[in-house]
Amino acid sequence: MATPKVLPKDEPPPFRLRALKVGEVREFIGERPACVLVYRDRIVFTAAGTEGVARIDGRLARLAAAGPVGGSGGFFKVDGATISIGRVGQYAGRAAAYVPGWPVQVAVGGATAIKPQEFEASWTCRSGFSPGAVRPTAPGR
Repeated sequence: MATPKVLPKDEPPPFRLRALKVGEVREFIGERPACVLVYRDRIVFTAAGTEGVARIDGRLARLAAAGPVGGSGGFFKVDGATISIGRVGQYAGRAAAYVPGWPVQVAVGGATAIKPQEFEASWTCRSGFSPGAVRPTAPGR
């Protein structure tokens, strides 16, 4: 009796966003008010003014805001990539003042060979960021 051939499983594509280094975030933000996207306790995107920075597919990229950017999210693009961030919930009353980040749904698209990657993360906007002191909140924790 012949052994059945094992077919390779469809492997998901590698995660497109990689963590930014604290120095990269600090250099990009400077003294400007900014927003940071935290995924699994790592800053994977930051936005200030009308642009953002992320490590996409292994390279550091500056993305242009393609609409308003604020506490509810934003949409950013660069050749070969888009990042869409949208808040999915909010905290009621006084609790909102104590929350270090808002839960958001994120989609990273723009690559023709793979479908957009979607995941949940935490989005925080404020002035006077200290990237090393960001206390992320993971969805579901």
